[in-house]
Amino acid sequence: MSKEAVNFTFQKRNLRTYGGANGSKIGIVYENNNYMLKFPKSLKGLAKGSYGNNCINEYIGSHIFASLGFETQETLLGNYQDKIVVACKDFVSREERLVDFASLKNTVVDSENNGYGTELRDILHTFNYQEHFDISPDRLTSFFWEMFVVDSLLGNFDRHNGNWGFLINEKIEQVKIAPIYDCGSCLYPRVTMEESFAEALKNEEWIKERLYVFPNSAILLNGVKINIYEFLSTTDNKECLRAFSDILGRINLKNIYNIIEETPYITDLHKEFLKFIVVNRKERLLEQAFAQNENKISVIAYGSREYEIDGKDTNRLLTAHTKTEANQRMAEVGERSHPHHSIFNDSDFRKSANKEIITQTTNKNQANISTSKLSLLKSQAQENSRNQESRNTDSMIPTIQSKEELLLEMNKENKERELKEEENKHNNVRRM
Repeated sequence: MSKEAVNFTFQKRNLRTYGGANGSKIGIVYENNNYMLKFPKSLKGLAKGSYGNNCINEYIGSHIFASLGFETQETLLGNYQDKIVVACKDFVSREERLVDFASLKNTVVDSENNGYGTELRDILHTFNYQEHFDISPDRLTSFFWEMFVVDSLLGNFDRHNGNWGFLINEKIEQVKIAPIYDCGSCLYPRVTMEESFAEALKNEEWIKERLYVFPNSAILLNGVKINIYEFLSTTDNKECLRAFSDILGRINLKNIYNIIEETPYITDLHKEFLKFIVVNRKERLLEQAFAQNENKISVIAYGSREYEIDGKDTNRLLTAHTKTEANQRMAEVGERSHPHHSIFNDSDFRKSANKEIITQTTNKNQANISTSKLSLLKSQAQENSRNQESRNTDSMIPTIQSKEELLLEMNKENKERELKEEENKHNNVRRM
């Protein structure tokens, strides 16, 4: 069932004005909050009075971003006189101002392009070398790539440097990334007619072209707009791949379908078209690109187990596993997850893929492992550390774990000790 739309025609106007190229905008007060009303954009090349679905798609795109865990601008659908409009809640308080990423990019004086230049290497350079805002490069990078992947799901072709940014509170010298905004270029806003929806649903060539050929990203790679499928299926960028894996694990088609079903004004055929677009972009674009690039997303996760000798020295045995190891890890199964999104109950210890791992006891005093054996483990780790420059880290950890005889012997000692302690308990009970 669709949500009830709002008539904004007679709402009080405020003094706020808004820039941007996609359609007219006015400021209103609705339920004691400031909102920006965005009007549909007229479509060039079509009959006079033809408008795109940018308002409807702004509403749906914003709600999908929010369903994936992003802080997102609140949106409402309604009408202003005879036009369908989207009301975007103004998230900038009186103490704050909105600064777009383009303005931050301009502060990096050795940047190759101006603030609105969207060359990828220049954007990533800004994350690492800007000194104007107290936000870490890692935070900026992870946010950018997560946003990039969701925009790829939605087919957003207009996420340029002016369409995301920061909230600045100069009074308390606070800077934070602004909520997601400006999603009107998602989900093919120029496809507006019922005949076009019907054609898209049955025309395989139509959907192939719009999955693999266009729309492209607003971000440039070597001066050319990024083709989403080609980029995500071949990139070596580790931060992008981590975000890619994470976002795939969050996508819940049932939730997205509910958002579409509850959207007012649109027909059942339009809803079917939007669902069709989302599921195809998820399964045929994102998931296929992920499968092509999956071998690069395998990440070694390191852990350790802790032991004490005579209640004094603390020692740790390093362990490792690959997160994408097929059929080796417990993965969450359900509507929001995918097979490579492993879930671990113990955040301090990731269990080794090697089955012959020393049993961890709940009482540290019981872990009476001989000093000589722990010294051997230490010496092995030190030897590997000295050779680290000539060998990669991934080969170091399995070398420690491959001492099967040592591990089996230590397991045996632990088990014998536990059996002996259990026997002593029974003997004590008999004496009582």
